[in-house]
Amino acid sequence: MCGAVVAGKANGGYDSFADAAQAMTGVHKKIFQPRIADAAVYNRLYASYRALHNAFGVKGTTTDVSGVMKDLLAIRDEARA
Repeated sequence: MCGAVVAGKANGGYDSFADAAQAMTGVHKKIFQPRIADAAVYNRLYASYRALHNAFGVKGTTTDVSGVMKDLLAIRDEARA
């Protein structure tokens, strides 16, 4: 992957990592404000994230993730309603 990024312009890439970073990144002046009304959904999503993180990322954890998919589907369905 890294080689493809700096394969050179002739090969569809960039000549250096610095050139690639300059082309692929930037700062936007737009300010995003959280919507307080959506905080409950964010908290539910974060709880699912934490459960998955702990189950897959913390050695020895016995976190039960059997309900995560159902929770995510419920959040999706509520958002579409």
